[in-house]
Amino acid sequence: MESGNDSFDNDNTTLAASRKLVTEKKDLVQRFVTATLEGWAEYLEGGPGIETANAQIRKDNPDMTDDKIAYAIKVMNENGIVHSGDALTLGIGAVTDARWQRFYKSMAELGVLPAGVDPAKGYSLDFVNKGVGKA
Repeated sequence: MESGNDSFDNDNTTLAASRKLVTEKKDLVQRFVTATLEGWAEYLEGGPGIETANAQIRKDNPDMTDDKIAYAIKVMNENGIVHSGDALTLGIGAVTDARWQRFYKSMAELGVLPAGVDPAKGYSLDFVNKGVGKA
């Protein structure tokens, strides 16, 4: 998902799925991706499910108080953590071939990934860039 940080094209959250699942159950994958992105959009807008989501956050991480959660949401919204860059036009979860190429190049230059790999073989844009949650 778009980080809003142009100096380092990283993603905070990615969804991984097997090639078999993506090929054989495209509709299922699309529904999962769309629901995830719609959930983020609703959560950041303070939609009706926010109290349930916050209760789960507090249950899983008791250190997260209501004040900390409210502050985190405020900061994410004010700083364009989710709504920035390509996400402004393509929607939450936006990613492009060019962005993947930049990320791969930077990781290969650092020696984190081997040189000569075609990053396009490891991702699909079929399920994103559909305008979900555009600001």
